[in-house]
Amino acid sequence: MKTHYTATEIAGVICQSERLTLQDHTDIHNRVRYIAKQGHLSDGERIDARGTLAFAPLEVYRAAIYCEFMALGLDIRSLRHVVSAATRRHDHSNTKPPSQKVEGGWLSFGGLRDSIIGVRAGEKWLLILQLQMPGHADGGGLVADFVWEEAQDLALEERVRAITGRAATRVWATLDLTRLYNGILPQVELPA
Repeated sequence: MKTHYTATEIAGVICQSERLTLQDHTDIHNRVRYIAKQGHLSDGERIDARGTLAFAPLEVYRAAIYCEFMALGLDIRSLRHVVSAATRRHDHSNTKPPSQKVEGGWLSFGGLRDSIIGVRAGEKWLLILQLQMPGHADGGGLVADFVWEEAQDLALEERVRAITGRAATRVWATLDLTRLYNGILPQVELPA
């Protein structure tokens, strides 16, 4: 099992998952290099005198998500909410995905890892990016959440909006993580 991936290797995995050649799709390679150089991938390890960084397998999935949103023209800095959602534990729902079941309860590792484990187990996961309107409890803004599709509860979100005084969200972007990961999973295994 491969333990680290350079930016070029990450781009290669993403391209192969989309059945593209790296030579034919320099946009992906340039995006991944930019993401890596700007420090948006975690725990890069210097592997040569030139300063080439290699990243843990989890970062391949993170880069793929960033590339999807960057293809829409979103600036990487505006995606900082995706970073916090990636590390936030998935315990805000009463409906837990089967992939999180452990003896004696449930275990969440954070949205990004949970979604990868879930997709590998056959679950459908989404990354929902929404522009929430301000309310009397908070200022609103861009919010990201990794969601097991069966736990998505729009009625609950409406009740939360009523409590916070926030108007209904009008702007939603949903990334189908199952489709995104299906091409990556055979190439990149996460350590246990």
